[in-house]
Amino acid sequence: QQFNALEESKGRTAWAAEFGASSQMSSPPLQTQHPTTVLSDYQRATYMNPIGSYGASLPMTMNFGFSMQPSFDVSDTIDKGKGKAREVDFEAAFAQVAASLPPAQETSGIVEVPDGVTELEDAMKATSLETSTTETDTKQVWDHLQNSDFPPPKDDVANWEAEFNRLMSDQRDELDHDYGATTQNAWENGVGDYSGTNLGEQPLKFDAEGIPILGEYVFESNNKYMDPSIVRSLLDDAKVLLEQNGSLSEAALLLEAAIQRGELGEGGYEAWILLGETRVMDEREEAGMRSLMEGVKRAEAVNAGGAGMLSLAISFTNESYDRASHTMLLRWLRARHPSLEVPESTIQAMATHSSWDTHNRITELFLTLARSQHAEGVLDPDVQIGMGVLFYTNGEYDRAKDCFESALTVRPKDYTLWNRLGSCLSNGNRPEEALGAYQQALQLRPTYTRAIYNVGVACLNIGAHKEAAEHFLSALNLQESASGDTSDQLWYTLRRSLMAMDRPDLAELAKPETKSKIEIFRKEGFDF
Repeated sequence: QQFNALEESKGRTAWAAEFGASSQMSSPPLQTQHPTTVLSDYQRATYMNPIGSYGASLPMTMNFGFSMQPSFDVSDTIDKGKGKAREVDFEAAFAQVAASLPPAQETSGIVEVPDGVTELEDAMKATSLETSTTETDTKQVWDHLQNSDFPPPKDDVANWEAEFNRLMSDQRDELDHDYGATTQNAWENGVGDYSGTNLGEQPLKFDAEGIPILGEYVFESNNKYMDPSIVRSLLDDAKVLLEQNGSLSEAALLLEAAIQRGELGEGGYEAWILLGETRVMDEREEAGMRSLMEGVKRAEAVNAGGAGMLSLAISFTNESYDRASHTMLLRWLRARHPSLEVPESTIQAMATHSSWDTHNRITELFLTLARSQHAEGVLDPDVQIGMGVLFYTNGEYDRAKDCFESALTVRPKDYTLWNRLGSCLSNGNRPEEALGAYQQALQLRPTYTRAIYNVGVACLNIGAHKEAAEHFLSALNLQESASGDTSDQLWYTLRRSLMAMDRPDLAELAKPETKSKIEIFRKEGFDF
């Protein structure tokens, strides 16, 4: 199904039904912060209208930026949270764990008591332990013991009593143990932090409000635009390239050079936010988050009214940093809508409560704002995007879809919104419709790497493995042609598509650490 247009009346009707006074939130499942795709496109490009967030990284990448996660079944699977959870070489990890285990030993089973045995002691003598997989007829043995007139031997009773007393003593020792102190100590030392999933990787640190501590942005070491002979505005060049649907990787190099030359744009934050949004659209989530965090920090310092916050919240969502996403959404609400009353308990809960509780609180704030706007005949696409992200993370894909469709009635040429809509449809088990939404995004921006990735995942989910691989290769080709550097996420997913095609020889070449020349795959008959 192709999404050629959304009728405004349909979008406003769905919006009114969703946010009428009678609408009710469903209870969210318990969520933990861990390192899911998930969604791949939830960013509104503050400086690249109509560029929006990254789509479906909610199991598709939301850039939503949501990146979408494939549901296909191959030997390596992708973590539902784009991920996000970082990718691991599961084969190597499995082999390492398997090698550390002792050899399996056969278990013992009790041979069934023969028919006709009348005395308990005779039965015990006739019973032997053997290595067997046959299950014991428990009921028969129990009935025999119950009906026997002979008590068990005294030695057996003594042994049983000794074992019972030992177990009871162990339980008393456990009851005396201070589990509260142990749990507190474990938590303070990082237990429960699932962000570092690679073997040997240090767990990621978070601040009191759940914001990840990522460190400074790392610039490309070999950037051709750092040539001192270039005197024109590199920031302006990057904007023009983005408006003309040019290479995202090329635009990112221009923006990096502009920042390093001190050309930061409006308020000293514009270039940082634009670089972050561009990196996320180019399927480079971590680099995008680092740049967005720097831009948001600078924007907050000059009271820039929430610039970049919505994009950063979506990027956090894509990496399953739920508390961080909720914190940023609340900051955006308070910056953009200062008249909205926010309970003090909600502000305090952001640093002390679990993500499922803060999810409820932030969602209710967005619903309250949307209802008041609806009563005044106002439809704010950014508010709809924020609600869409919250519904998406809660698995309410139909409600998220309604929000993005409503936003599209105001911004019909926002390709990031089409990508997010595709993520909702894909994760809602409607892959064919999702493909139509992704195609709309790519018609508006053919170089949209994340949307190309999401099309590939949608193809995987319907069993079109070769077509999926060709889309992943196309995205890698876009990245390689600009800077030579490519996304590990794309290589991981390409490898899975090749394994699904029963091509282990090519899958070996698609390991992220190998990063083979993609021309090898063209010679194998892939068209990209």
